[in-house]
Amino acid sequence: MCLSNRALPLVSDISLGVGADLFIVGFPYGYIPIQPFPVYKRGTIASEPLLSHEDLPYFLIDANTAPGMSGSPVFAIEKRLKMLATFEEAETLEKVSSGKSGALEALASLGAFASQTPHWETDYRLVGIYSSRITGPTGKSGQGDYGLGKVWRIEALVEAFQVGNVVNHPFPPHQVS
Repeated sequence: MCLSNRALPLVSDISLGVGADLFIVGFPYGYIPIQPFPVYKRGTIASEPLLSHEDLPYFLIDANTAPGMSGSPVFAIEKRLKMLATFEEAETLEKVSSGKSGALEALASLGAFASQTPHWETDYRLVGIYSSRITGPTGKSGQGDYGLGKVWRIEALVEAFQVGNVVNHPFPPHQVS
């Protein structure tokens, strides 16, 4: 089975800020509870998501992650109340919201749409890619794991692919058992 972006309603208008929940979607330690579906690990944005960290285009997330999560997509998720509209109904609603048509005129032309019951759907915003945990000096008191990870902003990844620099990785890929 192949999962693609067609299976997720991707949007770009979910707002991000410090304290917002994000989900790292991957396979911690290669664990796959239900083949082929990943685990959704919740994290919280821990640094300003639009500012560079250490002059690099990533931000920090407070999350309990594990090896095997590197390279995982990171999503913001939002439940939204929605109704299904035909193309013509959507055009009519757009005219009302832009002030080009009156509400009463629009209601008269909407017909079945006006009697629909709204339903909840989940939208996803691809925020970036998770790469690694931040660690510090290890001491006897268990210091060293700050519980923070790096999320590279999606804009930086898009730019990297557009530039098209090719690099040779020193380590070949390997199978996870």
